[in-house]
Amino acid sequence: MDGEAPSTYYYDSLKGRAVLWIHVDDGALTGSSIEVLDYISDEMNKHLQIKWDTTITGLVGLLIEETLEGLKFPQTELIDKLINLMPSRITSSSPFPPHCKLESAASTMLDKEYLKHIGILLYIAQGSRPDIYYAVNYLARFSMGTNNSHWEALEHLIAYMRKTRMLGIQITGLDLCLALRTYVNANWGGEGDRSTPGFLLLHGKNPILWQLKRQATVVTSTAQAKYIALSFSARECLWISNLYQPLLYDPTPTLLSDNKTAIGIATDSMSRKITRHLIHESNLINEYIMKGKI
Repeated sequence: MDGEAPSTYYYDSLKGRAVLWIHVDDGALTGSSIEVLDYISDEMNKHLQIKWDTTITGLVGLLIEETLEGLKFPQTELIDKLINLMPSRITSSSPFPPHCKLESAASTMLDKEYLKHIGILLYIAQGSRPDIYYAVNYLARFSMGTNNSHWEALEHLIAYMRKTRMLGIQITGLDLCLALRTYVNANWGGEGDRSTPGFLLLHGKNPILWQLKRQATVVTSTAQAKYIALSFSARECLWISNLYQPLLYDPTPTLLSDNKTAIGIATDSMSRKITRHLIHESNLINEYIMKGKI
């Protein structure tokens, strides 16, 4: 078996194809036939003591439910743990208060209780809840120095979790579309005038990756912010695309942006004067498009 990515191993023979993913003492093995799965598990059992489960109920702490359509990832146990830390009947229809802009408090001490809530929320957001990803990451910035305004925003988010306790992403195998599509966006004029680009990557209709990252560079326009977002997203999309190559499936990711100027700069069909002061790393999107990778 060859490993083309950290913790990921591929097997290809007349018996079929298989992928093995391992993380510490947890992992998953999937393949194109029962024969290839039995062969690999038998070979591994010769060298390791492994407890095999024929049905998947969880992975790296995330609950997994098998449905008729595919897999569902409800994180009710973690959400209940979070809710019990802050008992209340109040619910909210949004993860973050509208028009709320927080500032760091004067304190330089870590708020351990605040961090406990944020830690649980981060694990939930990264594993199965892209809808709260921005709110959690925004609140996490203020772990060093919190005040009542930060706790009020955190309570608002937990009220939303209380209302949406049963939500979780669903992965279906019924979608025949195997395209990789990425929705890219960014705000402009955020905290410290720094933009926060983010993206949601879909494999067919299935959400498989979402990220955001506040930039160190201060930009002067929405177009610049969304141009940086395209480069940020492209790197992650190509990493996912490379994971598919050993399976003889090499889709070209499609990035979708709502800013014509950013798209024009990325495709070299528009002047790049407004981006000439940006760091070279932001120009990777142009190279990827030129080489046909995006």
